[in-house]
Amino acid sequence: MNIRQLLLLSLSICFSITAIKAQNPDKISKAVQDSLFRVWRLEYEQEALQRQAEFLFWLDTTKITNLFQLDMSKMMLKKMPDLNRFRNLKQVDFSGNELKVVAAVDFMTDSLKTIHLENNQLRKVHFPSSESVVMVSLHDNKLKKIPRSIRKLKNLRFLDLEKNQIRRIPRFIKDLDSLKEINLNYNKVRLSKSSIRRLARLEQLSIGANKIINLPSNMGEMQHLRTLIIGKNKLSELPPSFAGLKTLEHVNFYENNFTEFPAEILLLPRLVEIDFYYNQLSSLPDGLGNLSNLTHLFLSFNKLTVLPDTLRNLKKLSNLYAHNNRLTTLPAWIGQLSELQRIGLGYNQITDLPDLTNLPLLTDLDVQSNLIRRFPWELLDKKGIQLLMLKNNRIRMNNQELEKLKRRKEELMMQGFVLIY
Repeated sequence: MNIRQLLLLSLSICFSITAIKAQNPDKISKAVQDSLFRVWRLEYEQEALQRQAEFLFWLDTTKITNLFQLDMSKMMLKKMPDLNRFRNLKQVDFSGNELKVVAAVDFMTDSLKTIHLENNQLRKVHFPSSESVVMVSLHDNKLKKIPRSIRKLKNLRFLDLEKNQIRRIPRFIKDLDSLKEINLNYNKVRLSKSSIRRLARLEQLSIGANKIINLPSNMGEMQHLRTLIIGKNKLSELPPSFAGLKTLEHVNFYENNFTEFPAEILLLPRLVEIDFYYNQLSSLPDGLGNLSNLTHLFLSFNKLTVLPDTLRNLKKLSNLYAHNNRLTTLPAWIGQLSELQRIGLGYNQITDLPDLTNLPLLTDLDVQSNLIRRFPWELLDKKGIQLLMLKNNRIRMNNQELEKLKRRKEELMMQGFVLIY
């Protein structure tokens, strides 16, 4: 679509919106959104078809065969072009097309390592035997099963199947000795004891947004697991065997139904990151302070009223986020956690800030929308700080102080320091 056609279309949309508004003002917002989407879609399709034509012409005319990478994304391709003359390809990107089937003959090169097929309409995928492919992305397609031909990729390490319609973990997965990471977020997977046994070799499992209510009782069999992402499910407790995941370093329970902090977590000494965003926690156990390797603690959007004193023992903690809770105090020991870089405690009921000037690595402090009464002038002179959010508190200043702050704010902006007050 050329400029003249887009202009005429835009004018037509404007006249249509005006007519709709005159008849029913409540429909104007949706009309604007729908019309703008149509303009965007037409422009996108035009650009995609142009890219497709240029690529196919290049493919027909080029004499180059020694390519290592090909980008065929967002071209509205409905079938795979013949790439078999490119014998040294290491990466191909077919994302954002309209492919429904991929045949084994489409990937016959022995050099291929990375295959991107996300954002298509794939229902069937057939891979040839390969010892070179290490990563496959089938993100956002229409697969109902994990393609059986995956088992032919003997050295596959990472498999991305997010946003499909997969329900089960097939038996052949346990035979993929090299597979370390699998992403099954936004599917319909039902975990069972046999599923866990088939996934036992994994180092990273992402299985968020699958409506999982309970974890199988044999979770502890995943003895190599380092990262577990299981957010946006319906968990409220963990099986006792979860405490056996001694290699676990990162655990994400974002947006589940926990009302109590699970005791099993406290028995995992290698944990460096814990995420309980959007749960219903009203308290934290003292034992949390014993996880001495913890660097990231995410507790926002819960019902916490206090941070236990034992958290002072988390000497490696660098990121603490507990905004949107019911905290009334920020304990003085926060100022002794020398590794802290980012503190997010906005939207609580905190009345005073302790001395934070002795935190050598502090860069971000968000305490907006609390009940803080004193402006922390000392933090404006703190070396290294880049972001200070203080808006919507109970700080009161006279005209002289406001003028002083205005001058300092302008100076700080020149130094890359963002002050929001």
